[in-house]
Amino acid sequence: MRIADRIREARVAAGFTSQEAFARALKVDRKTPQRWEVGRNTPSLPALRAISDVTGYPIEFFLTAMAEDEEEELVSKMADRLSVDLTRLVRETVKQAMAEQSRARLEVVA
Repeated sequence: MRIADRIREARVAAGFTSQEAFARALKVDRKTPQRWEVGRNTPSLPALRAISDVTGYPIEFFLTAMAEDEEEELVSKMADRLSVDLTRLVRETVKQAMAEQSRARLEVVA
């Protein structure tokens, strides 16, 4: 579960029906919880402590989600890189095969 989802879950479970009320309880800008909950921003450690205090959820609930998000991002980056490398390899292989095919045709004609 993403940290954005966990923050939203904790906020609602703690009885904060609006992000603005949650922001007031955390003493942050009224738009900050919305940015966290859509994944645009990630809360700092002090903010996570405040979220933990206000919602009653243990800070580990949020920290494990952050670690999972970072792992997922790393895997995604690695997969993208692998995809680029694989595409390059396929192109080179196709070029080589086509060149060999052209040479073979020329030899048959000659």
